[in-house]
Amino acid sequence: MAVTPTGTSALQLEALRNTIAGSSTFQTWVEAETAAAAKASVYIDAFVPVDGEGNRLVDLTSKRPFAIIEDRERTYDHSSGGVCEHYDLISAFVVIFEADVPSGYCIEDAGYWFRNHVDAVLEEMQALTGTYIRIQSIEQEVEMTRNRPGAAGKPGDYFYWGFRITVG
Repeated sequence: MAVTPTGTSALQLEALRNTIAGSSTFQTWVEAETAAAAKASVYIDAFVPVDGEGNRLVDLTSKRPFAIIEDRERTYDHSSGGVCEHYDLISAFVVIFEADVPSGYCIEDAGYWFRNHVDAVLEEMQALTGTYIRIQSIEQEVEMTRNRPGAAGKPGDYFYWGFRITVG
């Protein structure tokens, strides 16, 4: 049975997914024709099934490039507007982008290829702020890193880069 997000935090999470998927660069990158199709490449970490030891039961390595959203923190900020007082939900998420190192490039060019894609997606997300959600800040959380083939527990040759995105 499908459940529609209706709670404040669920709506923020879904809006962030829509913002990433709404990026035309992201859509092209994941070879999706629409934002709705691109959402299939935006995962929510807490919703990816894991075993008893915390290992993902879904192999995402074959699904690169993708973005995965980690839910980090929630603050209810008190706002006073004269007679109307209310609380605004401020949330922080970490969005990690992963993509296989493309063949045919030297590693420096491959690194710039990845950076260019992520930079364009983040810029388009900022341009979309207010369409799906209000982005307050984007900060690097995880430095851009290359996972080399044979790394323990992380198969493949790929880049990843993570950003803390605060919304409210």
